[in-house]
This record gives sequence, C-alpha cells and structure tokens, in this order.
Amino acid sequence: MLQDKLLLISCYFPPAGGIGVQRALSLARYLPQNGFRVFVLTSRSSVPTVDSELMSLIPDDVQVHRTWSFEPPFHLRKRLWSRVNSPALPPTNSNGIAAATKAILTR
Repeated sequence: MLQDKLLLISCYFPPAGGIGVQRALSLARYLPQNGFRVFVLTSRSSVPTVDSELMSLIPDDVQVHRTWSFEPPFHLRKRLWSRVNSPALPPTNSNGIAAATKAILTR
C-alpha cells in the first residue's frame, strides 16, 4: 500500500522540551497511524530545556533530519539579552545604536 509522504518542518523538536515542541511531536506521533509517512526537518538549535524522555515518543518509522542553524547557543543569547535589558544602559552618543551595542558587548 502506498503511503502519502509528509514533511513536517519544526524549529523545535525533541529532545528539546517545552510547550512549543508538543504540537510537532503529536503530529509526528499520530500521522503515521493515519496512513502518512512522516519526515521531520528540524534544527540543531540550542534550547533552555531538554526533555530526553520525549525521544521515546517518536515512532521508529518517523525519520528526523537535523540541520545546522544560524541561531546562537542559548547561553550566549541569555547573556546578551541580560546585558541589553539591564537598567544601567550606557549613554548613547551621536552613533546611536551601534555605539550602545559596542559598549554593551565590551563590558
């Protein structure tokens, strides 16, 4: 019997944890039961939470392909945002955002 093929593209997929993973995981789990051959394309992005138990919920016939991402690792994003959102931002001069960003990153 021929199965319909379905490509599921998701930024976050197990072992990433969190609420954003649940919809893609549910589709990957239940579509094969309804006659679809599922392929998942996801990124190797860094995430704040990891739930490796979710990997056991992915059926064996679902093929997961992970690709490289331009997204910086989570710990670097967190550090950058904590500096950007800090209440003691350096005063900006005539160069505006470029000077403020340089001052934040060189702290």
